[in-house]
Amino acid sequence: MAREKTRRIFISDIHMSSAKAYNSTKYPSWFRPERDEERLLNFLDKSVLKQSEQIKDLVLLGDIFNTWVWPAEEPPPAYADIFKANKQFLDKLEEIISASVNVFFINGNHDFDLSPAMIQEGGGPRCLDSLMGGISSDSVVCFYEKHQAASANG
Repeated sequence: MAREKTRRIFISDIHMSSAKAYNSTKYPSWFRPERDEERLLNFLDKSVLKQSEQIKDLVLLGDIFNTWVWPAEEPPPAYADIFKANKQFLDKLEEIISASVNVFFINGNHDFDLSPAMIQEGGGPRCLDSLMGGISSDSVVCFYEKHQAASANG
């Protein structure tokens, strides 16, 4: 008899940005691929994929991407540029979903404007498009069996 999956992993505040931010000190980016990407991918491999028989959910709990902090005189990066600059992370999410782990995305204040329509228009990854179906950035309520968790920005 297979054991019931009961573990959940929560990740927040990665603040991924565009190549423009990654290749210049002028643009703010807390996440730097040369410093952080390998560590993040290793964490997802070891803590989620290699334990996928125990992991029920991976919850991306806000501020995974960053379009909020940017010089005021310039438009922030487009999500299409952010997706392109962080392809390995998005590919890893696809692997996690393929391993039968539920993945939930909840907007934060740094990525509050990301919507399913923006993902489709920006050529975004299928995994995020499927994760956000019906999610509103105004408020999110996720039901986990008999338990309820609510998150609202503001």
